[in-house]
Amino acid sequence: MYGLLLQNMAEYIRNKFGDNMWAKVKEQLNLELDDFGATETFPEGQIAKMGKTAMKVLSIKDEEFYEGMGKYFVTLAKNLGYEKTILQLGRRIRDFFLNLDNLHDYLKYTFPRMKAPSFFIEDEDPTKLLMQYRTRRRGFHYYVQGQVKEIAKTLFLYTGQLDNKLDCKLKKQEIVFDTAVFHYELTYDNRGFVEYTKSLENRSESSMPIRAGVLFEMFPFCILYEKDMTVKNMGSALRNCIPQMVGRKLTEYFELIKPLVDFRYEVIETRMNSMFELATQDEIDNLRTAHEGNSSGKDSESEELQIDDLEDVDKTLHIKGQMIYIKEWQLMLFLACPIMKGLNNLIWSGLFINELSMHDYSRDIMLANAQTDMEANLKKMQLAQKENLTKQNIDRHGALKKQNDELGYMFLPTSIGVEVIKGTDPDSLAQKCERMSFLMAEIEDMETICSKTKNPVDVVNLMNNMESIFDHLVKKNGCYKISSNMEYMAEAGASSKVDNPVEKIADLALDMKDAADQAIRDPTNPKKSVKLKVSIGTGPVVTGVSGRLVPKFGVYGSPVSQSTLLMEECKGNEILVGSSTKDLLPQAFKVKSNKDVEKVGATFFIQNKEGREALSSKDIKALAPVEKAESGGSEGKAEASSGESGTESKPGAPAVDEGGPSGGDTDALGVPDADRPVSVAAPTQCCGKLGGKSGVCSVL
Repeated sequence: MYGLLLQNMAEYIRNKFGDNMWAKVKEQLNLELDDFGATETFPEGQIAKMGKTAMKVLSIKDEEFYEGMGKYFVTLAKNLGYEKTILQLGRRIRDFFLNLDNLHDYLKYTFPRMKAPSFFIEDEDPTKLLMQYRTRRRGFHYYVQGQVKEIAKTLFLYTGQLDNKLDCKLKKQEIVFDTAVFHYELTYDNRGFVEYTKSLENRSESSMPIRAGVLFEMFPFCILYEKDMTVKNMGSALRNCIPQMVGRKLTEYFELIKPLVDFRYEVIETRMNSMFELATQDEIDNLRTAHEGNSSGKDSESEELQIDDLEDVDKTLHIKGQMIYIKEWQLMLFLACPIMKGLNNLIWSGLFINELSMHDYSRDIMLANAQTDMEANLKKMQLAQKENLTKQNIDRHGALKKQNDELGYMFLPTSIGVEVIKGTDPDSLAQKCERMSFLMAEIEDMETICSKTKNPVDVVNLMNNMESIFDHLVKKNGCYKISSNMEYMAEAGASSKVDNPVEKIADLALDMKDAADQAIRDPTNPKKSVKLKVSIGTGPVVTGVSGRLVPKFGVYGSPVSQSTLLMEECKGNEILVGSSTKDLLPQAFKVKSNKDVEKVGATFFIQNKEGREALSSKDIKALAPVEKAESGGSEGKAEASSGESGTESKPGAPAVDEGGPSGGDTDALGVPDADRPVSVAAPTQCCGKLGGKSGVCSVL
């Protein structure tokens, strides 16, 4: 049941009895809705339950309640825009109710699940009209009674019959199988009937014989049958669909859809002024192929063109029209037109558009529906493209969001980053670490290099190359990179617990020193390697996460201070440590004493480690080619490596290592570094792999 009927009842109670009474009805029914959507569906028994409760609350009888509700429905229909339809449905009261079934067929496009009733005029004279109302619903007879009175009032007003008044009374009701039949007597001044009888008396008819073959060509879907329902002849289109039906009972192939009466000849004779709709009992393509025996080429085409075999696809052939008794033949002729939604129905029937009637709109409707279907399919394709584009954008958004999250948390150790992502308060992640080793590395005379470099991009490439190499070595030695600017900083023991952080940081220092000798060139003299100075401090620290927009892992304590002080005393190609670091070094490390440093104490140089393997070329993830250096360190020549993929890079420009594009290739706006103006006095550096995700801008 559609919400239109429930809305009819709700508005009728509010307008007739007031909002307070509707509130009481709602309270009794435990309803929360004030309004019901016209096209929404509700349980079939909902209206009966609401009506019974409303009559109890309002203390009125069913005839008064439902008749008033039926009258208000006409007002509601006018408000919904159906007033012109009501006024133009028929010239007289009789014509209106005879065409009401056609209106219900039209409304099925809006209300596809509507259980439409059927109306039939049994007899009429100048003072009254006898009408039948057939329905599979119960309890709507007084509702229809109210509708009839209000519709008559509207039609009389429209035709200027202000003095005419119609009274409708229920005379009889019966149940025929599952159909309730109600007989009404409509008493009024039936002026239309008087005019109709006069026009019949004045009509002069002359004999205009016509060949039967012409008739069956004009009406390709007509059926001529005898009193025993045996098919005598058919229109040309039906002969192509179901030729085997000639000579057989019409009831063997078709069933009566409308009106709601028995499909018998004597019953049809009493309903000659009704619109009839027949439908094949079996699917039309099955009936057609059953006669042909084997599927033709067009049948295979039908299988290709038909929509997916879904359970709700109706392949039966529906024909709709008028029954006419041919007195000269003593036969009944059904003049019908097909009801086809689209080309698929035509294909299933084995017909072509040229076989449809020319004198009606069958061809126009078929072509219009086909055009509508094509437009709908085109819109579906466009919608699918938009959905695909939307999906791509969503996927891209997700990838960018993931990349952004990774970028945001790449300044954090994995274990701490997981906690931050879970929503843990960063303040709660602060803790003390009893032993941590902190490394600080810097290229000697970096200020001089920056000022003497002719092309500022060479400085950027230098830092990119250095960070690419050092980032990989930090990972190789199990340490963690803290930050980098002029100095490259890393730690061991704070981000994750290790047995001996001093050994790991010392191994890293030796690897960094070797890598600088082999792979990092001075841009002012590309044949010379840079001189790297490294300082290490060890001791207790406090760790924590600072920053909310971009959270960063930081260490605070004496090791940081020691490294800073030692860096001021350190020179190129030296690894300088304090006594707190030297005392924890394994015996395999060779150290050399140095002078005391204020606020640090005794200092030492780490020179080498017994049994240490030389740094291999595959561990040098350089962005620039490695060439033999004239001086400043190892004279050995190593091949350039841009990662294990083996991709080579052009000299003097950032390359791509296994982690992805370097941070120095382009700026945030996608501008290549070579195209960005850089101050020689204070060159802007966009460098550092940062896990292959992004660079960090700084000033050197």
